[in-house]
Amino acid sequence: MIDSRPTVRSVLALIPTLAHAGRLDQQADVLRAALEGSHMTDDELTLVVAMGLLLAAVYRWASSPDDGGAIAPAVDEGAVLPPPAPPTAPAPSDGGAPGAATPAPPTRTAGGADAFDLRSAQLVNAPDVRDWPVTAQITRVTFTGNNTVIDFDRKDGANRWPDQAWGAPGDSLQYTIWLFLQQGGAWVGSAFIQMWYGRDGAGDAPSDYAANWYYSSRWAPMDAHGPIAGGESIAFMVTPGNARDNGGPLALAERSNIVIVPATDNGSFET
Repeated sequence: MIDSRPTVRSVLALIPTLAHAGRLDQQADVLRAALEGSHMTDDELTLVVAMGLLLAAVYRWASSPDDGGAIAPAVDEGAVLPPPAPPTAPAPSDGGAPGAATPAPPTRTAGGADAFDLRSAQLVNAPDVRDWPVTAQITRVTFTGNNTVIDFDRKDGANRWPDQAWGAPGDSLQYTIWLFLQQGGAWVGSAFIQMWYGRDGAGDAPSDYAANWYYSSRWAPMDAHGPIAGGESIAFMVTPGNARDNGGPLALAERSNIVIVPATDNGSFET
């Protein structure tokens, strides 16, 4: 049985993210969520959270532009968690030489910036959406114990993505939720959860994903990842229509931006 309790490595991986987050109490909440299930005493938990806050402050100072040694100013309280640096690009799958220059990302017509270059990611059992324009922005990711809710600016309203006929007569899908995990230093992702208009979330929290999302070898190598650790960096994207199993129909050839959040079964992150 795989031990999914938090590790020192999973906590340290949060330091670059915390370094540019909002208030100290928000940073502390993220650290405590990452340490859920660690079996620490209250005193040990308090000490580790304090050390994490200190390391985040040092990281922020050390990574600030050279300004004569002055510490970078604090970020506004409304600041959101920025993504960590993108992983090293894997070898091309089309037979190209490893280390070849990565093409420039496609022009963005709307929406927010990607947390990493999608062209450097491995997509499995899913349509190749790497050249699709970003026309929607994910605004919040919420985990509520047994649910994952992805809010984005084309989910509702007059400009929402259209319903695409799918399944039985009269049934339709609006969009598909994608999940990305880091494996071997690179991001690997696929389209998993089919969402019809008005559906209230995906029905699982991150601790359920291994059993209910990437449980089969058809999503290899994601099926070998195992359970997601508390505080582990995971990424999301949405696309219109049905992208699960590369089945279609896809409605529109466009997508949302990609966002990265720390995994927790209870938490909400503005992006």
